[in-house]
Amino acid sequence: MIDKITHENAVDDVRNGMSYYQAAKLHGVDDFTVEKWCRAVNVRSLHASRRKTDKELLDVIVLHKVVTSRALGEIFGYTKSALDMRLRSMVMGGKIQSFRIPPLSSAARFRHGFFTKFINTRIYYVSKDDLAMWVRNQLPAGEVPVSLRKCVTRMFRSAGIQIFKAKV
Repeated sequence: MIDKITHENAVDDVRNGMSYYQAAKLHGVDDFTVEKWCRAVNVRSLHASRRKTDKELLDVIVLHKVVTSRALGEIFGYTKSALDMRLRSMVMGGKIQSFRIPPLSSAARFRHGFFTKFINTRIYYVSKDDLAMWVRNQLPAGEVPVSLRKCVTRMFRSAGIQIFKAKV
């Protein structure tokens, strides 16, 4: 028998945005049990509706400025492969843009440790300004070394994105 506190906490977690599966895993119960509890009090998981509209995907991308398909998958409960197809069609439709962070040379990786978790990962964004701001936020605080500036400039030049504003 599951205690009432676990029952209430699981329902509250779903009410606050968790999926049935996530709440069940957190509280050590079956996800169908959590779904049944939620249905009894008219609480529905946002993840229950698997098919998200392009607008819902776009809203999350705008909110985060730049996002990977893996991160979107975790937010919406999609598998990466299912989401990649949707994102690809949104890119082809001109709704969003994408860029794959190219691999760095071993010297650059060793010296800067920059973007190591994003190497060979496709990132999605709405505007070039959003991407440029996101990249600047990934850089170390303060004055950016010249070698790192050159590395970053080369990396994003092919997408036509100017990370560092020219001094006037």
